[in-house]
Amino acid sequence: MVFDYNTLGMTIFLYTGIIYTLYFLSLSTFLLRYRRDLPKVQGPEANTVPFRECWKVIRRDRALRYFVLAGILFFIVYSQIESSLSLIGCGALTTVPTTWGNWVSSSVR
Repeated sequence: MVFDYNTLGMTIFLYTGIIYTLYFLSLSTFLLRYRRDLPKVQGPEANTVPFRECWKVIRRDRALRYFVLAGILFFIVYSQIESSLSLIGCGALTTVPTTWGNWVSSSVR
C-alpha cells in the first residue's frame, strides 16, 4: 500500500475537524433542547463566578497554577505524540532521531 505522506497529515486533520464540528453541533443541539427543562436557580446559588475571580485565584494559588499549567502542557504534548506516532511508525517522518524512530518502529510491528 502506497501512501502520499505529504497529504496524509492534511487529510487526517480534515477528517478530525469534520468529526469535531459534527460533535460540536450535536452537543449544542442537545444543550439547547434540554436547557429549557432545567429549573431556574434563584437565591445565592444563582450567582456565577466571573472569569476575573477565577483568574485571581489561579494567580494567588501557586499549586493550582502549576497544576493547570501542567495539565495544559500534558495535553499539548499528548496530542502531538498521538498525532505523529502513526506517521513515525510508517516511516513517513524521517527527521526524528534514530533512537526514538527505532523504538517506535520496533514497538509498532
